[in-house]
Amino acid sequence: MNDVESPEPHTPNNRPDKHKKKNVTTQSEEEYTLSAAVVCVEDNPKNLVAYIQTATKDVEPVWYLFNDLSIVPVPADEVVQFGAWWKTPCVLFYTANNARQPDELAS
Repeated sequence: MNDVESPEPHTPNNRPDKHKKKNVTTQSEEEYTLSAAVVCVEDNPKNLVAYIQTATKDVEPVWYLFNDLSIVPVPADEVVQFGAWWKTPCVLFYTANNARQPDELAS
C-alpha cells in the first residue's frame, strides 16, 4: 500500500482552492422580533394594509394599522391573527433583538 495522504473532504469550511479562508466564523443564533407586516385584505377590491410597531428604549412598543384612510393603534394580537380567510400576510419584517435603536445611531 502507498502511504499517500488522502485529500481533505470538501466542505464549506474546507474549500479545495488555494484561497482558503483562514478565519471561519460560526453561525450565531440571533433572536428576532416581528416589527412590521404587509397584509392583503380580501375586500372588494383587495387592499394592502401595513402593521408597524414603534418602539424605543423608554417607551412600550405600540402597533399601528396603516390603511388608505387612517393610521390607528391596534392590539398586538390583531397583528398576528392570520387565521381569518380575509387576511393574508404578504411581507413580514423582523428586527434583530440586539439591533441599535435610531436614537443610538447618532451617538
